[in-house]
Amino acid sequence: MGNCKPCSTLMQIGMKLTIDMLPQSNTKIDDIDLIPYVSVVGSSIHATICMHLEIMFAINNMVQFIQHLN
Repeated sequence: MGNCKPCSTLMQIGMKLTIDMLPQSNTKIDDIDLIPYVSVVGSSIHATICMHLEIMFAINNMVQFIQHLN
């Protein structure tokens, strides 16, 4: 870790995903169920582990947020 260099990420500095951002209406919740978000995020994680760690950081935050949907 001593040789690591800082890099920019695709997320805004200090951005936090909160429960308030989750869909509130039943219609939006039903729409989310139609899309396999967990599968999409899992595939993205696999791809980014091999390529770009800065993308991995953003996806990791999305994973933590998506866990609240289920």
